[in-house]
Amino acid sequence: MHSQFDQSRWNRRVIAYGVERQKIFVLGFALSQNATSHEIHLEARSNTQQVPSLR
Repeated sequence: MHSQFDQSRWNRRVIAYGVERQKIFVLGFALSQNATSHEIHLEARSNTQQVPSLR
């Protein structure tokens, strides 16, 4: 996750002034990554349940 965070920043800088705003930016980034991963997991799980087994 650290490399994705590094790549998401413009010119290697956090786009927020002040420590509190930087914390909110990092928290928002982590929440969005977590939500995306959760949705991908749920989608993959539902796809495997829909595929009939060939036994």
